[in-house]
Amino acid sequence: MGNAAARTFIPDHPTPPLPNSPNRVPGSQIIRELEALTGQGCPITFRRLIDLVASNRVPLDMRGGRWGVDRHRLPEVAEALGMTVRANSPAPAL
Repeated sequence: MGNAAARTFIPDHPTPPLPNSPNRVPGSQIIRELEALTGQGCPITFRRLIDLVASNRVPLDMRGGRWGVDRHRLPEVAEALGMTVRANSPAPAL
């Protein structure tokens, strides 16, 4: 059967670590964060959000195989979705 070590896959480059920064909003929480930032209900579903990302209309990115956005870019995402950031909402952390 041969040597098992000869069949072991070794990637050319290491996989980047998963982001765990407190300034990073994971994809599963983006809609909730947008609603808190704007005081409005988000007009789309997460699936539709990813469709907009694929067409370069919303600035999300994928790190470590997971969709997300840096917290300071949330107002940009809200604007791309036609949402307005509340004047009294806390500024996104940098």
